[in-house]
Amino acid sequence: MKSVVLTLPDDVHTAVERAAQLERKAAPELIVDVVANWLATRATPDTERQLTEYVQVVAGTMDDIDPDLETAGIESLLENTQPQP
Repeated sequence: MKSVVLTLPDDVHTAVERAAQLERKAAPELIVDVVANWLATRATPDTERQLTEYVQVVAGTMDDIDPDLETAGIESLLENTQPQP
């Protein structure tokens, strides 16, 4: 495992220490968990490319359009634009 030295503002350090106590973990362990989770949620260039390709293929097809949702949206717009008595 590699080591990294972080210089944290006092308020951030205090918040990390408090969070670590609540989680019953050492502060470095909490920081590793937080960074690992953040990295796992980041989209990779490959993910973005795959999503772009998918959107280009399905745009305007029945995979893109949900008829029930479209109908509900139109009905809602019509209800909200009708004059109120």
